[in-house]
Amino acid sequence: MLAAHDKVRHSKGLLARWRGGKARLWALTLSHCSLTIRLESLERKGNLHIICLGPERIHAPVQWTDADITISLTEHGTYLVSDQNNDVVIWTEGIEVKENCKPIFEVEEN
Repeated sequence: MLAAHDKVRHSKGLLARWRGGKARLWALTLSHCSLTIRLESLERKGNLHIICLGPERIHAPVQWTDADITISLTEHGTYLVSDQNNDVVIWTEGIEVKENCKPIFEVEEN
């Protein structure tokens, strides 16, 4: 299991790869107390899931474009998921970041 600082560092590269994509609040699961944010891009196949474990407060639109999400640690040892340009702030106890979660949609060609 990765330490908190390692999780933040690991997520930076993945978030940079999906910067500029479309973000969507994908799933709120009450039984496991988690919120999944899904990032997709017209430039590549696949997706990125940001899974907020034990979200404490959620302030975000349902979906937004030109996503620029960051993850940081708070002084209390919890996580802050934010996208300042799109008015997104989520405080959460834990975080997981996973690439290419099902369903995976094909990129449409013009």
